[in-house]
Amino acid sequence: MITKQNYKAVAANHGISRILDDSPVPPLGSRDRELFDLQNGYFYNILKVKVKGGMAKVIVNQLATDLDGRKAWRKFIDYYEQKGVVSLNKAHFFEKLTTMRLTV
Repeated sequence: MITKQNYKAVAANHGISRILDDSPVPPLGSRDRELFDLQNGYFYNILKVKVKGGMAKVIVNQLATDLDGRKAWRKFIDYYEQKGVVSLNKAHFFEKLTTMRLTV
């Protein structure tokens, strides 16, 4: 499972952190906007390769025509940080934790 921190680290390593934060989108027609759009598409492609299932896969597929990594990231945050989803994920984690066995 890839976590929020993993994605942030990948974005930092690739020099595209502004796609994940609240940095303003540069104005249309500027060279910085051209770079931003390339970075945004690049991050979308990272998501397309790394996301394997669940609601995240649905979100990525919904944005296949836009190739909008920033929009996908924000939809991930909106969905996965909802109180109900967090509670379900926590319950799933604890269920897995209780069934783990140490093997030698």
